[in-house]
Amino acid sequence: MAFLRYSVLRLGFFALGFFLAYTAIPLGLLPRMLVALAVGFVISAAVGYLFFNSWRLAAAEQLAGWLGRRRPSSAESADNAAEDQLAEQFHEEVDAQQQAIQKELRREDPEADR
Repeated sequence: MAFLRYSVLRLGFFALGFFLAYTAIPLGLLPRMLVALAVGFVISAAVGYLFFNSWRLAAAEQLAGWLGRRRPSSAESADNAAEDQLAEQFHEEVDAQQQAIQKELRREDPEADR
């Protein structure tokens, strides 16, 4: 409901700004229409952002909830599992190399332990 409410509000302010600009600008049809579109967009964006920020945030949360329910495909799941396995192997190899370096350093400098 928040998304619909905010969208109708923005559409209303866009229509108002478009109508006012379209009737006030004495240009040809195409330039007048383009300027009126730009003015309507700027007015609806500014009013929505400045005065209806809580509505905008609620609409964004609702939209994110709708789009966030997507389930990963089996190919995505397999790819993620393979990536996790490679990352795990990499970290195990790095840990083994670090332990080998530490052992080598201890052998070279026996006084460092004291």
